[in-house]
Amino acid sequence: MIQDYEPWVILAWLSRSEHDTLLKSVAPYAIRQVYFLLFYAALVKLAHWHHPLGIKLPVNFVFAQQGTMGDQAAMWFSYVRRLKKPGIRELLGSSPVFEDDKLVAPRQAADMVAWHMRRRKDHPSKLDSNWPTATLSELLRAESHLQKEALQSAAEQMKKVPGFALVQGKPSKEFKTRLEEVVRNLKLSYLRQRLHEVLRAMAYVYHRRNCNGSESD
Repeated sequence: MIQDYEPWVILAWLSRSEHDTLLKSVAPYAIRQVYFLLFYAALVKLAHWHHPLGIKLPVNFVFAQQGTMGDQAAMWFSYVRRLKKPGIRELLGSSPVFEDDKLVAPRQAADMVAWHMRRRKDHPSKLDSNWPTATLSELLRAESHLQKEALQSAAEQMKKVPGFALVQGKPSKEFKTRLEEVVRNLKLSYLRQRLHEVLRAMAYVYHRRNCNGSESD
């Protein structure tokens, strides 16, 4: 499949130690995982790659199943998409979906490419020409390296958001259950337009519940 279609490759990477030091303790609980940043770095990088080439067709992404972590990242898609400039925004297609690698052959191919590219990053001094997957290095690719300065800037911007501390703690089980119920019951079109308002409202309810609980103690 890789040989026949010669897919374009997007690499998104960062230093986990820099992320944990600069951002993990600051970011909202729901998006403090490394996966969230790399998820959107890959989506946006491809749009920036396509735009100057005059490509107009939006891209729909299919990711490997990631459980709750993937669902939380995808929930922010509509909001992140609206933040992008015209021209880039239109190239970001429908909300990403998650599929079982065992059932989707292109996902298996993508995993092989990802494994090879990560190995190149983990072992930069080794010659990949001796690896069984050496030909994958010849695939056309673009990279998005989230450097220390970008992580630091993101952390500083997050600290400036009013009421930001309300979403830094781990939500209670009841809060997460109610949020999941809300998301399931919303129509997809409404979810794409209003998700960030729902999250803000749920954060407020969560804060009020904690305050009431503290007073009753």
